[in-house]
Order: sequence, then structure tokens, then C-alpha cells
Amino acid sequence: MLEEPVVEEPVLEEPVVEEPVLEEPVPVYEAVEPVPEQPVVEEPVVEAVPVYEEPVPEPVVEEPVPVYEVVEAVPEPVVEEPVPVYEAPVPVPEPVVEAVPVYEAPEPEAVPVYELPEPAPPAAYGAPPVPATHEPAPAPGMPDLGPIEPETPRVEAEAPPMPTFMPSLTGADGAAPAAEARAVAAANRSLAGTAIGDAMMLFQISRLRRRRGAAAEPAPIEESLQQSARVDTLNLIEAAMRHLRAVTVGRLREKPAVLAVRVGTYGFEVLLSRPVGAPEGWQSASQGHVLELQPEVTIEDLHAVGHGPSLCPALVPVGDTLEGPLMLNIEEIGCLIVSGPGTPSVNLLNAVVGALGSSPLAGDIRIITVGMDVPSGIVGWERVHPTSFDSPELEGLLNTAQAGGGTLLDVLVVGPGNDLLIQRAGQTAATAGTRLAVVGATSSVAARWPWRIHVDETTTAVVHPIACTMVAAQVTGPTMTQLLTGVPGPAQPAPPGF
Repeated sequence: MLEEPVVEEPVLEEPVVEEPVLEEPVPVYEAVEPVPEQPVVEEPVVEAVPVYEEPVPEPVVEEPVPVYEVVEAVPEPVVEEPVPVYEAPVPVPEPVVEAVPVYEAPEPEAVPVYELPEPAPPAAYGAPPVPATHEPAPAPGMPDLGPIEPETPRVEAEAPPMPTFMPSLTGADGAAPAAEARAVAAANRSLAGTAIGDAMMLFQISRLRRRRGAAAEPAPIEESLQQSARVDTLNLIEAAMRHLRAVTVGRLREKPAVLAVRVGTYGFEVLLSRPVGAPEGWQSASQGHVLELQPEVTIEDLHAVGHGPSLCPALVPVGDTLEGPLMLNIEEIGCLIVSGPGTPSVNLLNAVVGALGSSPLAGDIRIITVGMDVPSGIVGWERVHPTSFDSPELEGLLNTAQAGGGTLLDVLVVGPGNDLLIQRAGQTAATAGTRLAVVGATSSVAARWPWRIHVDETTTAVVHPIACTMVAAQVTGPTMTQLLTGVPGPAQPAPPGF
């Protein structure tokens, strides 16, 4: 069969018709004149007045009544305790006891039978009695100690009321100490407080005599001083201090810081605050804290070397010990406090002032006293400047010393009743480099200054901190009157100011 041909129908394309584009008209805006804004008026805020509302009562809630249920008691379980089983005790062996030996008393010794001696025939009348030739038998049971010796009375050595000075600073065995009665008697006979002070006052009277051109005949006061003055000891002290300065300071060596000097049983001793090497003519002891003058050095040797001023111009005697007089260097100490009753303390201050004013060792020293009632014209008081605690001169002196100025050595001696002044001046004097030294009296026993002399009513004193016991120097009022009336030539009043 023949296949019919497939005739494809023609596809008709529809014509595309373009839609017309419509142009939208551009809007035209007209200028609108601005309308003036009207001010906005704020309406006042009216606060709402609170309306009182009655409180609504809270509803009453009825609490349910608790219902308790009865609980049946539960019986506790019965615990049966086990019956302890009895154990038989273990037998303990008995300790072995040793047999104690039985003490057998010794057989008593036969006691000798005491036989009475035959009585001696009666002696003739007037004959001396015949001494017994037998010894009494000892009591039964007591050993025979032999014949009884006759008892001899025992003489007990009385301890001296004033102990010795102190153990020797050098440790050497010195000669026997001087008798106590001799030291006390010398202190009582002294007019200036000590034998060294009498020698200083005698030197001052001789100097005043030469200056005033008085008659060569000595006054009665000089004769009294010559009986108790130790001029040779004073000459030795002066020569030794000049010699010590010449062999130390004169040779550009360290200056010895001299605290005290003692001359007597143990030789010439110088106590130092710090150790130094022994210079020429001296020997060192106590690890350099003590200088001793060599025994072979004579006073002529000291004068041959020692020229110029003294090493310690403020060296003053303060009392006598059993070993010899004791002198303190006020310049090195700085502040020396005297405590104890008023009369012995003031008398010791008088002795210090008189010794400073008449000492040949003192050079450029100015002495100021406060609270010291002393008549003018007494030997040794010509260089004293009395003043009061509130004077402007004293205030200027303390200010100058506190600032470290001044060329002279000012020694301020303060009487009792001025503890505040002593406290202030003592602190200034303790400052290194100051030219002020203070000696003051206080009635306070509890004063704890580094250097202090405590004196009692019997004039026995103890120097701290060297624990030295001595008879303190004392210059009383009658003695001052005697010194005042016995001065040759017209008396010189004390200077008015300083």
C-alpha cells in the first residue's frame, strides 16, 4: 500500500502590534506662601485631686483547724545484751623479797667510873689559891676532845663607814691607802673645801697681793691656808696637764678627752672618755682608758716640755678619797648635777665656784651663777658674774651656746630651785662643739644625768658613773665670811654684767 504523503500545515505568524507609549504629564507645583506659625499655648496642667477612697476591708480567711491523727506507738526492739563470759584471772607471781639484815646493837662500852680527887689540905691564910690540876670528865656517851683551851676575847674589825675609792683603774698593786681619819680631818680643816682648793686660793691671794702692792707680811688667812694647802700636789697637776697638752695637741696628735684626775696612792692617773695611745712620758692602762704618769718622770722634766696653756682649764677638785683628791673636768663632762639635801649641795657648789675662780689652770673662763647667794669680795669670786634666771644676758648666753658660737668657755653654776633652767642648759651643754658647761644642784634624788654627785647630810658623796665614794668639798657661810675678812687689801666687787 502506498503511504499518503503528510502535508504540513503552514504556521501563520501573528503580527506584533506595538502599544503606544503614553507620556505622563509633569506635575507643576505652585509656590505656596508659608503660613505664619501661631504660638502654641500650653494648657496648664491641672493636677488631679486625689479622691479619698475608703479602704476595702480585707477578706477574712478562716484558717483550717489542723486535725491531729493519733499515731500508734511503735514498740522499740528489744536488744539482748550478751552475757559476759567470766575469765579466770591470770595468777601474778609474788615478788621476791630479800631478807633485811637485822641490826644488832653493839655492846655498850664500859663507862669509866669517875673518882673524886682527894681534897687538898687547906692553904694558909693569905696564900695564893692553888689552881686545879684535873680536867672535868666528859659526859657519858660524848667523845673526849682533849683539854679545854681558855677562851680569848675576839676583836672584830670595824668596817670603815666610807668605802674605798674604787678598784684601781690600772690594776697595779699600789701602796697602802691613806688613813681615813687623815682624809676626813684634811677635809674638815680646809677653808676652800679641799686641800687642792686651799692651794688654789693661796695662789689667788698671792696674785692679788702682787697686783695690789700690799705689804709683804702675810695675812692670818694665808697662814691658815698654808697649814692645809697641798701646794706641791697642785704644782704637779698644773705641770702634768701642760705637759700632756704639749706632747699631744702640740704635736698634732689627738687631744685626750680627760674626765677625771686622781693623785695619790696609785700615782698620777688620768681617766679618759675614749682610749688613746700613750704619749711621751706616759703609760697606758685599762685598754687605753687611763693614762699614768711614768714614775721616773720628775716635775722638772714636766716643766722642761710643758709650755703654754693647760689641757684642762676647767679641772676642779670636788672631794677627797682615801687614795687621794679627785678632780673632775667640767669642760669634757658638759653637765654635772649635784643631788641631795640643800645645805651640802650648795656648799659643794660654793667650793666649785671658788676653785674655778682661783685656779691657776683656768684661762679664758667666764663663770655665771644663778640662784647663788654669795657676798661679793670673796677670794676666787672676782671673776663670777651673778645673774637671774629671767635676765636677757642669760637668754643671750644660752642662744649663743646653742648656735655653737662663743670663744670663751662659759661655766653656768645654777643653785637649787631652778630645775627647768638646768634641764634646758644641760641639753645645750651636752651638744657636741658647744662652749657651755653646767653645774647645777637639784633636790630630786631621781635625777638620772650621766654625771651626778649625790651627797648626804654627812657630806659623804658618790660620783656616778664611776662609782667613786668621797668626802665632798664643802664651803660654808662662816668660812666665806672668814675668807672675806681675811683678804689683804680692799675687796673687789663682782662684775655687774657679762
